[in-house]
Amino acid sequence: MTTLSARLHIEARGDLQADAPHSQTIGHTLENATGGRGWRNGTGSGEVDRIFLENNSFTSGQNKTYNLLAAGALVDVFGQAIDADELKGLVVKCTSGEIAVDGGGAGGLDLFEDNNHGIVLASGMSFAVDLGAAGLDVTTNSSFRVAENASAAASYTVWLIVAQ
Repeated sequence: MTTLSARLHIEARGDLQADAPHSQTIGHTLENATGGRGWRNGTGSGEVDRIFLENNSFTSGQNKTYNLLAAGALVDVFGQAIDADELKGLVVKCTSGEIAVDGGGAGGLDLFEDNNHGIVLASGMSFAVDLGAAGLDVTTNSSFRVAENASAAASYTVWLIVAQ
């Protein structure tokens, strides 16, 4: 039996130190959850049972659609099919070139305003979403697309935390 736990820690931190007459540093920190969001093994609220990780490269004009609901379309590192009910966390990092991440057509994740609107990431940029303990229901709208966006080669990493 495979067991899983996962943690997604998104932190923004800034320290502001003003010129005289002030002598103190003002710190600001924002976290998705104190110490990051953690999930234990299982399929309910606060639980996950599959992680998908992929490094991919594109030539000009290529794209890939990820469907979390289609059993076998995605597999974990052990080759186990992923047939997700909830998406708990999503991270996409552009490692070279430029990519667009969007709903990708009919059945796109409700995370995106509509199917062809999303975000553009250039090399070194990341996009991370903590969808809470219960996650985002993907039993209806279950797909998203990553597309090369600048008429050149691009590469990226995608990480999905899900419960079936």
